[in-house]
Amino acid sequence: MLLNKLFIMLIFYTTLIISTLIAMSSHSWMIIWMMLEINLMSFIPIIMLKMNHNNFLFKYFIVQTIGSSVFLIGIVLLWMNNYDNVINTNFMNTMIIMSMIMKMGMIPFHWWYIEIMMNLSWMSFFLMSTWQKFIPLMIISYFNMNMIIHMTVIISSLMSALQGMHQMNIRKILTFSSINQTSWMTINSSMSIYLMMIYMMIYMMISFPIMYMFNLNNFSYIHEMYLLNNYHYLIKLFLSMNILSLAGLPPMLGFFMKFISIKFLIFNKLFFVSTILILSSLMTLFFYLRLIFSTMILNNTKTKTMLLNNMMKNYYNVNMLKLNNLMFTMTSMNLFIMIIISMFIFH
Repeated sequence: MLLNKLFIMLIFYTTLIISTLIAMSSHSWMIIWMMLEINLMSFIPIIMLKMNHNNFLFKYFIVQTIGSSVFLIGIVLLWMNNYDNVINTNFMNTMIIMSMIMKMGMIPFHWWYIEIMMNLSWMSFFLMSTWQKFIPLMIISYFNMNMIIHMTVIISSLMSALQGMHQMNIRKILTFSSINQTSWMTINSSMSIYLMMIYMMIYMMISFPIMYMFNLNNFSYIHEMYLLNNYHYLIKLFLSMNILSLAGLPPMLGFFMKFISIKFLIFNKLFFVSTILILSSLMTLFFYLRLIFSTMILNNTKTKTMLLNNMMKNYYNVNMLKLNNLMFTMTSMNLFIMIIISMFIFH
């Protein structure tokens, strides 16, 4: 039974990856729409197994279906407009862009995104915030920069930073962080799809060890992170470095991906957008630092010490080696890439 379940999940993961790759390499609107639907049908079984409430699954399905329907109507109108120019092309472009904004969960279509992310497992959370945004960002890259993209990026970056500053739930904090990072990737995709892909790859490499750590300990709130005091100090150091890198604090790798994005924005004379994104990054630094401070607080209470020992003694020896290797490998890769990029930039 377990082997059958693993085999089925392997099929869904494979279909998820292949559908994304086909969509990114295709030049046909209809094939891209078909890959969007296959991607949706592959992702739903993945999140269904570990979702707390299936009601949110239907909400996710409905929102994605509405986005795909608007996208399909937009590409059909584009096809019809090639034969008879009766509809304004800007209207159809706006329809397609807004459908992709809805599918990514950016503001003002972010309420469903927050509710879904709050009920996902950490690994599904990781896929939702990274891999599932490849196709929408790729579609946005096909259109020239316009006021819709600029306003969405500005509002999403500011509102996500402001709303995340007073949150205590780690999932909600990282959800608003994901919206903020998506606003960076959206403006990058409108400038260069390759810049967006580099940004996304670095974002995935930084966020994976963080979410793996939270998944291993089943963290949900900031005050639960005192449990990290039972780990080796190197684990806490690596986790803190990855969180600071995600915040874009120099000289971490996350700073270089934002630094390159700002250079592209200035080159394209988007001074106001770059200023807003920099200010929003400074505000998001506040709740990233809150996560780090929680790992540094020492608890001397006997009750908490006993709780730590009881919770960690069963799987501490088994998972510590895997976690230590993962955190060391990913952080070393971040530092290595950071050194290489700095050599090219400041040469």
